[in-house]
Amino acid sequence: MKSILITFFLLLAGLAKAQRPALFKIIEDDKAGYIDTSGTIVIKPVFQNGTNFSEGLAAVRLNGHYGFIDQTGAFVIQPQYDIARPFSGGIAQVFKDGVPFFISKQNVILPFSFYALDFISNMKAIVTSKSGKQGLLDIPSGKLLIDTLYGSIEPSGSGLVIATEAAGPGEIKWRPRSTVIDTTGRIIVPFGKYPAIHSFSEGYATVVMYAQGTRYTSGVIDSTGQVIAVWPDEMHIAYGEDYHEGFISVDINRPAMSRKRSGDADPIYQVFADLKGRKVFDDPQYKYAFGFSAGRAFLMDTNKLVTLIDKQFKPVVETKFSKVQREKFVNGYAVVGLNNNANWGIVDTTGQFVVPPKYMGIHNAGVIDGYFFFKNVTRDGGYQFVDLYGIASLKGDTVLPPLMKRFDEEGFKNGLLEALVEDKPCYINRKGQIVWQQTAANTPIIKRLNTEYISEGYFLATATPKPGHNIESEMWYQTDNNPRKIADEKFPLNTLAVTIDTTKMAMYDDKYRGYQIFVSNTTGRDVIFSAKNSCINMILQALNSKGEWKDILLPPTASCDKCSHKIVLDPYSYWRFVMPDYEGEITTKIRAKLVLTDKKDPKNKHVVYSNEIAGSVNPAQFWYQKEELPEI
Repeated sequence: MKSILITFFLLLAGLAKAQRPALFKIIEDDKAGYIDTSGTIVIKPVFQNGTNFSEGLAAVRLNGHYGFIDQTGAFVIQPQYDIARPFSGGIAQVFKDGVPFFISKQNVILPFSFYALDFISNMKAIVTSKSGKQGLLDIPSGKLLIDTLYGSIEPSGSGLVIATEAAGPGEIKWRPRSTVIDTTGRIIVPFGKYPAIHSFSEGYATVVMYAQGTRYTSGVIDSTGQVIAVWPDEMHIAYGEDYHEGFISVDINRPAMSRKRSGDADPIYQVFADLKGRKVFDDPQYKYAFGFSAGRAFLMDTNKLVTLIDKQFKPVVETKFSKVQREKFVNGYAVVGLNNNANWGIVDTTGQFVVPPKYMGIHNAGVIDGYFFFKNVTRDGGYQFVDLYGIASLKGDTVLPPLMKRFDEEGFKNGLLEALVEDKPCYINRKGQIVWQQTAANTPIIKRLNTEYISEGYFLATATPKPGHNIESEMWYQTDNNPRKIADEKFPLNTLAVTIDTTKMAMYDDKYRGYQIFVSNTTGRDVIFSAKNSCINMILQALNSKGEWKDILLPPTASCDKCSHKIVLDPYSYWRFVMPDYEGEITTKIRAKLVLTDKKDPKNKHVVYSNEIAGSVNPAQFWYQKEELPEI
């Protein structure tokens, strides 16, 4: 019955793919809405947040909860979830109180008890259990093809996955063993047979093999796990290289007696090998041999000049290039540099320039649907140089002059390119017209912060500068928030105190309403704080619906080993910080929590709480840590 139910919902999802024209997410006045390809607003910006449309629906947040709307802006699933992710394969992941669920487009909860689900095809997905272990799920039947026993699972082509062994409780595996499994769950290569297994490409994978004693050698296996070739001792797997069009780039290294394993020494030079492990191209004048694509490959000689060759290993043209972006052809074209990269152009597989080498730079995205993105460097009005990108076609037309600071590197989607021009998000059509751009308010509006995730601590402080001390030599983030001497300020006496002042408005992040927080020291002695990147260990908490204090701001973390340090607050001094005035669906109380560590006994923690203030938050703020998303 479960299998029939899931299959039914997948069928409905497939039928739903015949949808209306594409819509694009916009943000105006901190609210999400949607436009069409002409830039016309179709769904007004009224939502606190939203995702792009996927399979005809978009997840949007209205007040504190997410629901799903169709392309008319009507809710087909009413707002009820703390967090919601887009539909994929007719399934969306949603959360309530930090608990994940998977739903259909009919808002039916599907019988999957996993924490995460990532599709690798329409019918299969890698799933992650609550313990962090991964397996492989057959979506229509709802059955695990590979049980959730592995530390990681990566699709590897040829209907195979490479899985690594999971670490036990409290265990760290620096070099976990790998196994190869097919998508029916059958073990192809058992754990530990090879020290390293690389991804399959064109049905073959390179592996590191055990040799005599502590030495290793390299070889090739096919998709059944059979050994096809064992390479001679001088040949080793080149970093990041797989089989392409029947050949692979191979490192020719120092003799085995001077090395213990692959990768210990820089290659003397690289050659091409075939599937049987035979060297089919071996010329020491070429330092690097880059993989084949579109029947072509690039060779870099010892003078760092690049030659284009065919599959008979013959030069295609006499021209020598100074560099090749991505070291291969992509979509039938390669971006190449001449004259020490001062001039960039684009060649086809004949080696002829289809775009003359006249550009200061061409973006690594290459040619997408007949367009490429060229660079110009300008000053930002001061001493900083800024890369700005324009759009040109292979026909030689400049579609847009260099105006974009950032853009979607996947190119135009449904006719529009998402970009950042003059520090404002916008959409550009294939004619180079900006069809929509975020508008700036005529008068700044100071708002409360309406968010949906826990952020990391941001209370930056520093000690009173000492004579002769060079603060710039410190490894951690520098701030000018020095201690201030207490004068007429009214702070609790003879104690270390945290005070939130709601009587005066302060600016948070230059655009949100906030409150001042003071950490005052009236003890008559120095107080030592543990800090990370100059952030003291102070967080914010709010009362949840159960009357429990929960963190809505996480303790700071260190970005390097030397970024954990101490800060001293002098006697009768204070620091001033600013916290946001949160806006949310849940009316509650908020407080600050300061944690001090005893330098004699680090396990002994001393906690100081602030006064409680009235506030409001959203439900996801109690648990959701926002993922790092790529910027456009």
